[in-house]
Amino acid sequence: MLDSHRATTRGRVGGALALGALAASTVLAAGAMSFSAPAWAVTDTVDLGTVDSFSVLGGSTVTNVPSSSLGGDLGLSPAAGSYITGFGDCSQVDGTIYTVDASGPACRENNPGLLTLARAHGAAAYADASSRLPDQTFADGDNQLGLVGEPLTAGVYRFGAAPTANLTGQLVLHGDASSVWIFQATSTLVTASDSSILLTGGARACNVFWQVASSATLGSGSTFVGTIMAAASIGVNSGVTVQGRALAGQAVTLDQDVFTHTSCASATTTSSTSSSSSTTSTSSTSTTSSTSPTSTSTTSTTSPTGTSTTSSSATTSTGPATSTATSPATSTATSTRTTAAAGPRNPGPPGTRRTTPAGSSRLAETGVSPALVPMTALALLLLVVGGLLMAGGRARVRIRRH
Repeated sequence: MLDSHRATTRGRVGGALALGALAASTVLAAGAMSFSAPAWAVTDTVDLGTVDSFSVLGGSTVTNVPSSSLGGDLGLSPAAGSYITGFGDCSQVDGTIYTVDASGPACRENNPGLLTLARAHGAAAYADASSRLPDQTFADGDNQLGLVGEPLTAGVYRFGAAPTANLTGQLVLHGDASSVWIFQATSTLVTASDSSILLTGGARACNVFWQVASSATLGSGSTFVGTIMAAASIGVNSGVTVQGRALAGQAVTLDQDVFTHTSCASATTTSSTSSSSSTTSTSSTSTTSSTSPTSTSTTSTTSPTGTSTTSSSATTSTGPATSTATSPATSTATSTRTTAAAGPRNPGPPGTRRTTPAGSSRLAETGVSPALVPMTALALLLLVVGGLLMAGGRARVRIRRH
């Protein structure tokens, strides 16, 4: 009889422990799945700083065969503004033409301080991009990028020289709005005539960077995406469409080309003046009603002249999300520039790493699924119950012995 009771007790305890072990195994499996790789590879962006507003920035000359169209700024430094040619019709530039002196196109703005800062930020961006370790390296040869055969996801890609062109045909970049591509050309970058780069899945041109150790040449009639940072020169042949920038250490040559300005920087209004280092601006205050808790934030932005501009916003939890702006932002200065877009960029000097966007929970940052918490509690509860059953069974056995 005693042996039978012992067997029954052991069976119950064993069942409880087995159930607890099963639950624990389930938790571990769920935890492993919760740490699975993200949909897109994570590559930190390249911070362009003040050079972000430029479509074209050259070092020795900027020449153009009219008529081209630049969606951003045009600048030349350290060479004199007289080395900017082909922009007699200032309507070709949607932004501002910056020079280091009083020479150059009639619509120029003499701002050597801004150009010096832009050149420094451009150099820092070039160094950042060149220092990244490649995820994949393509062998030297023709059409390394076009022979991939499938869309390239976010990452760092390195390639060498090509006898004819690094890209013929089409290159597809597939990712989301935060995906970043960095291409490192150890020699020259050459695209063939009528070649193209296509973005899919929500990928953005402002997150594509080309670091070129020598010179870059874009073939006639081609479509190019991204910011070219070339140590030497950049030649853009006739009829090329560029979603991005041409930033060269030396000469930039254009021939009836179209540059669409793209930026992933946060929406910021900056005021600057060429005759004085002071800047005056009036910040705007906005009130937003939503389901989030009440919070107040203050942001300070430093202009190239060193003057800080501050804006504040308040958020109140009242129900359905509605937004009401109390007053529009106004600025007083010789010239005003607005850079608008959205993206996961950090404020600060070039090279700053991206951080998790505001509003993300600490648990979400670790990649752990919220469902893991109650599952862990259940597993621990079952293990405790099993232990109690075992202790109770042993106690009853002792009583029967006596």
